[in-house]
Formats: sequence, C-alpha cells, structure tokens
Amino acid sequence: GSVIEIVENGVRFEMDLKAGQKTGHYCDQRDNRLWLEALSGGKRVLDTFCYSGGFSLHAVRGGASHVTAVDSSAPALALARRNADLNGVPEGRVEFEQADVLEFLQRCRKEGKVFDVVVLDPPKLAPSRRDLDKAKSKYKKYQKAGLACVAKG
Repeated sequence: GSVIEIVENGVRFEMDLKAGQKTGHYCDQRDNRLWLEALSGGKRVLDTFCYSGGFSLHAVRGGASHVTAVDSSAPALALARRNADLNGVPEGRVEFEQADVLEFLQRCRKEGKVFDVVVLDPPKLAPSRRDLDKAKSKYKKYQKAGLACVAKG
C-alpha cells in the first residue's frame, strides 16, 4: 500500500504517500522538533496546525506535562492520533482538538487559558507573490494570538 512508517529521532510516524500533504512529514522541521523535545520537560505545550503530530509527540517524549494538538483537518487529527498510538502515548496525555487555529487561540485568550510553549507552524499562506500581503497579515494575526496564550515567565 501507500502507507509507510518512518522513524525520526526515535519517534515513529505513519505516512500515506498518496493521500498525505506531499509526504505528510516535513523533514525541514526535524531539528525544531528535537529542540522542542529538549524544552518541553514539565511544560504545557500547545501545538497548532499539528497535522501528523510531529511537534506534539516530541513534546510528550521530552516530558511535557500536557500537550494540546490543534488542527482544522479531521484527517490530520486522525493521523496525529494514530501516530500517538504508534508511539504508545497514554490516553489523555495529548488532547486533540479540531478547530480553526485563530479561533482556538482567541478563545484561549478570552478564557485565560495559557501554555508554557506555543508552536505556530502554519501552512504556506502565499502560493504566489500576489498573495504575499494577505499572507503577511494572517501570519501577524497568528503570531499576536499565539503570544497572548503564552504564560508569563
């Protein structure tokens, strides 16, 4: 079939080479995921645009006290859940939520919910140069909303 398994820094991932976004795994983020793992001990981590759960799983492996993984795509969240299962992540250690990321961040701010670490890894929003200004505006909104959800200290 088109589903394969890869291992990155000791973390297992399932990829569907036909149905995924490109390969479904963004290797250029490998070092960032490993950096997050080292940073996550005892922390509450929010992984937005989580897709396959790469940042979430590294945060769990790094000892995060809790991880919230958010994506607007139900198939992406299903893949992230499968990857969590593949790595033996205990039920409830990662809270998966299907939501528009900007709306989720705004809701967290309104409710006073904060995280020690917030991962913002949005998809490409500017497929062409003419989309650049609109994309910059959206990226700024994500950054502002994400920073409002970071705990003081």
